[in-house]
Order: sequence, then structure tokens, then C-alpha cells
Amino acid sequence: MISTKILKTSSPSPSSPLKYFYNTALSKGIFPERLKFSLIQPLYKNGSKLDTTIYIPISLWAAVSKILEKAMQTRSSNNWTKFNIIRKEQYGYRTKLTTEYARYSLTNKILNAFNNKLMVRGIFWLRVGSQCKLWYPPV
Repeated sequence: MISTKILKTSSPSPSSPLKYFYNTALSKGIFPERLKFSLIQPLYKNGSKLDTTIYIPISLWAAVSKILEKAMQTRSSNNWTKFNIIRKEQYGYRTKLTTEYARYSLTNKILNAFNNKLMVRGIFWLRVGSQCKLWYPPV
């Protein structure tokens, strides 16, 4: 893996080979297999260091991989917006529209319906333990 320090200290000299590499990957629309691997490191939270259940796995990606991933995500996002591919209700993949905003939007629509004395009915996923169940509210 090429570390971030090496990329920063050798800049701008590696820019030409990296630019060629990125442009080739972007033009073909292929994320190279070798960049899909990461180093998994356990991160200690708190409590007894002998208890393996309190460690959190952290993925360490190569800097080159992160840069290419961001470039592909930005290009995809721009195309989704430019060609109107993703609906305005699709929150998770669009810039600055998180799933938290989707929750706010849904809550706002439900409250507006209540205020206008409209009937509100929905289907909800409930997470109970490790299982997800559908719940249909009564009419």
C-alpha cells in the first residue's frame, strides 16, 4: 500500500502516473480488484482488554483506493443529478441529503396530514433483537 505520507511528500511528481491510472479506471468504469482489499484492525473501546467482544473492527484502506472511490462517487453523483436519474425522494445517495433528512421529511408529511385531518397509514420495519419485522398500523 502507498501511504498518505508518501503521496503528500512526493507530490506533484506522482501526479502524472496516478492521473493516468484514475482516468483509465474512470473511463472504463471499473474499480480495480487490487484496491478492494483493506487491512482490518481491532480498535479497543473500553473494559477488559481480554474481552474480545468490546473490540470494533476498523478497515484501513489504501490512500489511492480512497481517492479513486471518492472520484467515482463524485462522478456518479454528478451524473445522477445532471441526467435526473435518482428521484428527489432518494436521500442516502445524494449530496447533503442524509437519511436523517429523509426521517425529518417523513415526520413532517405525517404531521401535515394529521393537521389537515387526513388519514395516515404506513408500513414500518421494526427491529426486534436481530430480526426485522413488518408492522402495519391499524386503520
